[in-house]
Amino acid sequence: DFNKIREDIHVSVVQHFLTPSLFFIAVVGIIVGLGIFSGFFLSSWLLGGGISVAGPFLAGLVKWANEKRKVLNKPLEGDLAKYVNKPDYESKRGFFSEVEDDIRRVFALLVNPEEPAVVFVDDLDRCSPGKIAEVIEAINLFLSGDFPNAYFILGMDAQAVANSLEVAHEKLAAKMQKTTKRYGSMGWYFMEKMVQLPFVIPGITDDQRDDYLFELFTTEDDHPQASENEVKEIEQQANKLIEEEPADLIIEKISAQVPLEKLDRSTRRELEEKAITKGAASFRDDSTEIRRHLERYAPYLGNKPRTIKRFVNLYRFYRMAQWARQLQKLDIADPAALGRWIVIMLRWPQLVRWIQWEGEAGLLSTDKPEDKAKNIEELAENSKAFSDWVNALDERGITEMHWIREEALYRYLRLKLDDNEKLYKAVKVGVW
Repeated sequence: DFNKIREDIHVSVVQHFLTPSLFFIAVVGIIVGLGIFSGFFLSSWLLGGGISVAGPFLAGLVKWANEKRKVLNKPLEGDLAKYVNKPDYESKRGFFSEVEDDIRRVFALLVNPEEPAVVFVDDLDRCSPGKIAEVIEAINLFLSGDFPNAYFILGMDAQAVANSLEVAHEKLAAKMQKTTKRYGSMGWYFMEKMVQLPFVIPGITDDQRDDYLFELFTTEDDHPQASENEVKEIEQQANKLIEEEPADLIIEKISAQVPLEKLDRSTRRELEEKAITKGAASFRDDSTEIRRHLERYAPYLGNKPRTIKRFVNLYRFYRMAQWARQLQKLDIADPAALGRWIVIMLRWPQLVRWIQWEGEAGLLSTDKPEDKAKNIEELAENSKAFSDWVNALDERGITEMHWIREEALYRYLRLKLDDNEKLYKAVKVGVW
């Protein structure tokens, strides 16, 4: 509240100078009065009186400037709290515009546009359905406002949150049944509208579990270390490739030619980040690779520009994640398989969850994600017509899962593909 700051400055000046100023004015007034009354030395008295008045006045101006500087330079502690308004939102529920004005004020004071605010909301699925709906609605209102320099990262069990939204908006769900049918529920429909960049943490495989346990009980000393000269040579080799190679070839060249595994973790991570950053600079939205897969899968993405933009963002995000795997000498997904999996994420998110977790009815007998992905594609390939697909689902007791009985999904699963483009290939290397 800048009015309170100004008021404090003025009060401080008055407290320091009002009494002495009044004293000087009174003395000067008496002297001038006596001079006028006596008629002697009138000009001298007036000059002296003027100087006497001007002295404290000028001193007061200097003091005012000093007090202003002190108040404005106070640290954000102690008495400065009294300058902050405490809005009474409880008495003004529904007046979101007033809340929004204050949020804008906070952002103007605290958030650098070049370093956006990032808000983490973790364990959202642990809240009650009503509270989950409130949080989602609040985030939606925030994002609907003009706050381009803010991002929300939600940590949650997507299925639990979708179900909670369904419960919280039960009446609306009944009215929107036709609209949300292909999403499986209105909760998933809401999730698709809200989440711009979904990232599902993959389930751990047997090999990954063994590797994880090994890492838990080992230290840097247990790993073979390169000598100081070898480290310098490896760093020079990697930096040379990063500086000289075309951005789109850097990852491939480093992973094939540079033994990064001999470096300690921090040095290796620094070089990997540097390589990925350089590669990302050339991997823009208009990349030939992105356009090729976008054109191939466009019929399954619908006609909403927002969905197409999400495909581009997801593809770039996951492609860079694959680069990180490649630099660690791990298997990566074929770009075509990556694009194919992202369409599943956008159009049929419940299939992603079903492949990862046995949350829905037991569609297939296996519990390994890559086996389920492989079997679901084989089931579609063996069904010569959509009616055969529906009958195959009925035989397995799958009658309530609307999303899996959509003809568009059946046609998508039956696309003629090379083996390295299959969904299970992407699942096997941790693409979700």
